[in-house]
Amino acid sequence: MDPASATVAFVGFAASLATVAAVVVDSSRTLHDVYKSVKNAPREIQRMDKKSKRLHKMILEVQRMSEDLHGGKPPPFIHEFWLEHAGEIHHDFVVFKKKIEDLHAGISKNTSKGKHIIMRIQAFFSEREVRKYEEQLSEHMQTIGILLNMLSQYVCPIVTASH
Repeated sequence: MDPASATVAFVGFAASLATVAAVVVDSSRTLHDVYKSVKNAPREIQRMDKKSKRLHKMILEVQRMSEDLHGGKPPPFIHEFWLEHAGEIHHDFVVFKKKIEDLHAGISKNTSKGKHIIMRIQAFFSEREVRKYEEQLSEHMQTIGILLNMLSQYVCPIVTASH
């Protein structure tokens, strides 16, 4: 784990959520800028744009739910689960954001239009890379989904009627 990711793992639950949310939203905004700046952008860019937005919304929901916890601290099993994944999510999005920023800078400088820009995007993102980033987004959405489920069961436990 790189030092930046390790830092995420050692701060408190709320702070690490905020750190991860910030890098996800920054990546999402940059990706959205790329998507909007290219007419007829490849579907892959649109899919990643939508997934990154959904992931950010999910993280915001985790933050909202965590505010309902006593003192904002989750029980140890939830905190441990988050710490196991926060560094990886943060690292993956830092790398993803850098890749998107490089692409955005290349498109911004390029005066070409249409097919030339799309070809540049396709050259920048190999099929293998696109699959890798889409898989990472899906995996991180699953992780945050599990975290949401854990929090919802803890914050709003299911009340069983006993008759």
